[in-house]
This record gives sequence, C-alpha cells and structure tokens, in this order.
Amino acid sequence: MAAMDVDNPDSQPEFVLRAELRGHEGQIRAICVAPNGEIITGAMDATVRRWRLAPAGGIPPEEVGVVLDHDHWVNALLALPAGVLEECPEGGFVTGCLDKRARAYSCPTGAEATRVRLLDGHDGGVISLAWAAGGALIPGSWDGPARRWDLARGSCVATLRGHENGVCVLGLPSGDVATGSTGRPAGSAVVGFPLRLWDAPLKGGGGGGSSAGLQPRGAQADHH
Repeated sequence: MAAMDVDNPDSQPEFVLRAELRGHEGQIRAICVAPNGEIITGAMDATVRRWRLAPAGGIPPEEVGVVLDHDHWVNALLALPAGVLEECPEGGFVTGCLDKRARAYSCPTGAEATRVRLLDGHDGGVISLAWAAGGALIPGSWDGPARRWDLARGSCVATLRGHENGVCVLGLPSGDVATGSTGRPAGSAVVGFPLRLWDAPLKGGGGGGSSAGLQPRGAQADHH
C-alpha cells in the first residue's frame, strides 16, 4: 500500500458531505449509533434526538424521534446492544446527563423510545459511559467516583473511588476498567491527571454498592 502524504491535502481522498440534519437548539455533546442503525444525538438543549439514515441516493435522512426526558445537558451516549435487557429486544441506548442520572431506553424501529431504567446514585453530572465485560454499565461523573451498575436490576454493585474530579471510563476486554481524571485544583492551576487501571473482581465477587468489587492496580500513570 502506497504511503499517503499527510502534509499534502491533494494526496488525500475527500469525504463528500451528504446532509446536514438540524433540530437541536443547543450544542451537540454526544453521539452514538443504536443497534437498529439510527444515529442518536444528545445536546445542551436537554434533548436526545433519533435520526434515520439512508444510503446515498436513497430516501433523505431525517429525524424520527425526540426524547424530552432529561433535566439538564445530555453529555454522554452509549449504544445498548440487543438482548442486554428483556424490554429492549432491538436494543437501544443509554444516556448520561448533568442532572446526575443515567437512563436506558428502548429504541424500536418505527416507534417511540421508551425509558426502561433510571439510574439515580451519582452526586454529580454523568459525563461518560462504558460497558464492562459481562454487561455491567459503568458511568463516570463529576462527583469523583465511577460506579458499576447491574443494568438488569437497576442497582449499583460497585464504586470506584479516589478520583480527583470528573471521570472518563473505559471497559477493557479482560473485565478490568480504566478511568481517567480531570485533575485536582492547586491554587490557580489544575494538576494531577492520572490514568487508573482497576482489577476486575473474582467471579462472584463485588456487590453491595461498595468499592470492594474493583480495586485499583498498584501503578498509576499520572501526567502533570
């Protein structure tokens, strides 16, 4: 394969703009693709919108639904695979909102999205979402901890504590979890931005909403 000259725009293939879809009245902060192929967007207008796409040259893409169920900005979105929840045979999506809650919705083609879970337990706005191995949901928020939820039961089963401020989250294939920190204030500056790796609990371990289920690994990468 021939090397591409990244400094020469003429050598790069060009994407062609197909459409601009308008509907939000605030900044779009999150986007994901639902299992049925719809694009889901969340914004600072406190709405989630669903967009049906079509191949180039087919029916124009269009908005097919709006969710008016949030009390603040929608900052995070995550696709909900089919089969994770009995109520969502076609799958759906999960939202993270600055109203301190995460929500799960069904997303049936041709019908309205329906909220099937409301996860209420964070003390700060939810700003990131990830799946852990085994289907657990991990939101990160501005309250410092990240929490692991059993989505089927709608219950928090573990808390990852010790973060300085806002938390971004990533579930690893091994079952472990990685979290990133927005740092801590130090005078007029913000310092300390560690990446933390959390070991998964042993089979059958964790639960009770404590921090016992996931433990931080000894080494942390801390960028100053």
